[in-house]
Order: sequence, then C-alpha cells, then structure tokens
Amino acid sequence: MDQDSSFRVILLFWERKRILYNATLLLIGLSALLFSKSIFVLPIIPLIIGILVYGIGANILYTLGSYMNLCAVSMFGQNVGAWSILYYVGLGFSALFTAFIAWVSLYAFSPF
Repeated sequence: MDQDSSFRVILLFWERKRILYNATLLLIGLSALLFSKSIFVLPIIPLIIGILVYGIGANILYTLGSYMNLCAVSMFGQNVGAWSILYYVGLGFSALFTAFIAWVSLYAFSPF
C-alpha cells in the first residue's frame, strides 16, 4: 500500500470514529443538563455558547489525533496503520473530562 492509500485509510478511520466521539460527548453533556436542577436557573444563551465553544474545541483536539497518526506514517514508514488505541484512550479521556466539566459547571456553581 502506498503512502497516499495509507493516509486515506487513516483519515477514513478517524472521520468515521468522529461520529461516535461526538455522540458520546453529547450524551454525557445532555445527561448532565437533564439531571441537573441548575438548568432551570442558569441563563440559556451563555450555556449554549459554552456548549458550542466546548464542542468546537473538542473537535479541534480530536483532529490532532489523526494528525499525529499521519505524522507517524510519514516519519516511520508504511507499516503504521490507524492507531485505534489512541482513539479509545482519547475518547475515554474526553468522556471523563466532559463529565468533570459538566459536574463542575452545573453542580458546583448551582444555587441549590
């Protein structure tokens, strides 16, 4: 397999997994909103802006995973495939971080 084919396979891997990544973070964030009483007290516009900024930032960082994978193929040759372990470690970290941020923002600053 030539380098262009390797790049294509790696990018397809990462872009297919992006849907699961976004869905996981969305479910964690929505569950925190729905199970929190503070959703009825917090102003909605800053909340929506914060969610959008967080989602964009998470996707920018997600893109760094595919970039690191492509750099490895360029540096170490064609034997390097898609790094699924990097994806799952990043997904786990992002899920925990999202849950932590949701807890801090919705419970710690709640007037209840």
